[in-house]
Amino acid sequence: MLRAAVYERVSTQEQAESRLGLDSQNRHGRALVEKIGHLVSEPLVDDGVSAGIPIAERPAGRKLIELVAARGVDVVVALDLERLFRDHIDCIATLRRWHELGVRLLLVDGGEIGVDNPEDFLSVGIRSLIGEYTRLETRRRTSRALLELQKRGRHIGPAPFGFKNVIEYDAAGERVDRGRHEIHEGEFVIVQRVHALASSKNPTTIARILNEEKIPTRRGGRWSAMHITRILARPVLRAV
Repeated sequence: MLRAAVYERVSTQEQAESRLGLDSQNRHGRALVEKIGHLVSEPLVDDGVSAGIPIAERPAGRKLIELVAARGVDVVVALDLERLFRDHIDCIATLRRWHELGVRLLLVDGGEIGVDNPEDFLSVGIRSLIGEYTRLETRRRTSRALLELQKRGRHIGPAPFGFKNVIEYDAAGERVDRGRHEIHEGEFVIVQRVHALASSKNPTTIARILNEEKIPTRRGGRWSAMHITRILARPVLRAV
């Protein structure tokens, strides 16, 4: 029987701690492996690792590369191409090596892809370029959102979801709130997800999706339509 390796990844430590997407990735990946009738190894999980890091430089990614090189796996399974790559050059070079070794890549969202013919090469090339563009554009929008928040002046009290208060101390060593905020990476990813889902889904549906994926609110509770509405109502985050 052919052997499959399921690769999973989340991009920041906060995501890893909240298990954002990990349960879903594992469930869908294993379902696909069972469907094609392959043996599956233990999942290879990179917790809190950016997709901008080449796959061979990630802990689980390196194990996957070594497993493929040792011909210990016939199929690599992942939720989508961005779980594996957001660097175009890394993507194409790695897939070419896998093709030479006879290893297939199956995506839960996308089916089988490769670089063994002109059409597949063009398709995966476009997808990997879009992934890298998205990573760079997200970085730029994050910087813009933070700058806009700072321009709006001080905001005493808890930072809005997606941001965190900057800890400062006065001359006496007492903690003070000067109304400065900075990006909270784990929450900010959820904010981006909410805005992306809002293009086709209402707040109630978005809350249900987050709850089904066991993504907690800031206080560890369940999401409601009101939580989602408040996130979508903040102009500073709307374009992120």
